[in-house]
Amino acid sequence: MVDVRGHGTSGVGPSADTVDLRVALRRMSSSGGPLVLPAGRTFVIDGPLQVPDGTVIRGEGASSKVVFTPASPGALFNLDSVSDVHFEDFQIVSSSPNATEAFVFANATSCSISRVKVRGDGGGFPTAAVRITNHGGPNCYSILLQMDIGSCVGDGIRIEGPTSNAGIVIAPGSQVGQCGGYGINTGVDGLAHEVHALGAVIQGSLAGQISGSFYNGVVMGCHLENSTASRGAPLQIGAGQVFRSLQVVGCLIANGANQQADAGAHGLDIQPGFESTGLTVEGCTFTAATHAAAKVDRVIGFRFANNTIHADLAPLDLGESVSGIALELSRAGEFGVRATVPIRTVRADHVATLYDEIILVDVDAPVTVTLPPASSLNGGGQTYVVKNTGNQGQGTSIVTSAGESIEGEPSLVLQGKWKGVTLVSDGSRWVIVSRL
Repeated sequence: MVDVRGHGTSGVGPSADTVDLRVALRRMSSSGGPLVLPAGRTFVIDGPLQVPDGTVIRGEGASSKVVFTPASPGALFNLDSVSDVHFEDFQIVSSSPNATEAFVFANATSCSISRVKVRGDGGGFPTAAVRITNHGGPNCYSILLQMDIGSCVGDGIRIEGPTSNAGIVIAPGSQVGQCGGYGINTGVDGLAHEVHALGAVIQGSLAGQISGSFYNGVVMGCHLENSTASRGAPLQIGAGQVFRSLQVVGCLIANGANQQADAGAHGLDIQPGFESTGLTVEGCTFTAATHAAAKVDRVIGFRFANNTIHADLAPLDLGESVSGIALELSRAGEFGVRATVPIRTVRADHVATLYDEIILVDVDAPVTVTLPPASSLNGGGQTYVVKNTGNQGQGTSIVTSAGESIEGEPSLVLQGKWKGVTLVSDGSRWVIVSRL
C-alpha cells in the first residue's frame, strides 16, 4: 500500500498536492499495491494527472476528496492507452469551467471506476464527468463504471469515437443526475458496441437521460426520469443516430409532471433518420408522459411486450417505415401492454387529444369539449366517451372543428348529471355510437 502523503514536497496547497500525486503515481510501478487517498484529506489539484498501467487509486470514502482547479482546460485523470487501471471510494469536485472532464479513457482496456462521486457544482465538467473515446487509435474495451455523478455542466457519461467502443458497463448502484447535457450520451460520432446500463438511476438531466447510437446495447432495470425542465425524452435515439440491436428491459421510464408537450413528452423516442434494426421493449413501466409511451420511426424488427402503461398514455405512436412488429400478449392477457383505459377528468373547456378516450366532465358549470378534426385521424376509428359526472344544470357542449359535424349537426349538448355519449370518427365526420 502506498500513502500519497510523504511523496514529493512537504508543502501545502494546489501545487504541493499536485506534485505529491504525480510523484506517487510515477512510483507506483515499482512500489506495488494501491495508492491510498486518506480519509478526511482534501487534495487540491491544479493540473492533469497521468496514470500508468496497473494502478489502483483507492480512497477511504467520501471524505477522501479531490478538488480540481486547473489553470487551463483539461481532464483530471488522463487514461490514454492504459490497461488495468482502477479507481475506488473517493470524491471529485470542481466548479471550474477549465475542468473539462474528471476522467478521459482513450483507447483504454480493462479499467474501472467504483463508488466514486463526481460533482461539477458551479460550472465544472462542461464536456462530461467521464469521457470514453477511441479517437486516433483502437477501441476502448471492458470499462466498468459504478458512480454517483451530478450537477455537471455537460453530459454525465459521454461515449464517443469514429468507429466503436466495446464492453462498457454502467453498473448497478450508479446514479447520474442533474447534468446540463445527457445523463448518458453514447455513440457520439459512431456506433458504441455493447454498452450496457444495468440497474442505474438516471434522472433530471436537461437534454434527456440516455441518448445515442448502439450496437448490441442493453438498458436493463434502470430508472430513467426527466425533470420538468428536461427537453428530450428519457430514452431517445435522435434523427442522426442509429442502433443495431437495442434491448430495453424492466425499466421505469418517466417524464416530469407538466413537462412541455414536445418530443420529450414520449417515454421512448426513436426519431426518423437512419434505419435501425432490432428493438426490444419488454417489462417496462411508462408513466407521467404527455403523449405515447413509445414513439418509433424507421425500425425493422420491433418487439413490444409485457409493458405497463400509465392511464393517460397511448401505448405506441408508430411513424414511418416500422416493420416486423411483434406486439405480444402479456400474462394478464391484454394485447401488447398492460394498460388501463385513459380517463381524463376536466373541469373547464377542453380540446380532446389523440390520447384521450374517456372524458369525464366534473363541474357544475357550462363546459365545452372540442373534438379534433375527424379528417386528421388517419382514416377514422378514433373513439371518445364524454360523460357528465358533475351536476351540470347548464350542460356540456361537444363541438366539432370547422366544416365538420356530429351526424349533420355542428355540436350536441349533454344536459344533466350522468348523461353521456360515445362518438367515433369515420374519417370525415363524427358518428354517435351510443347515448348514455
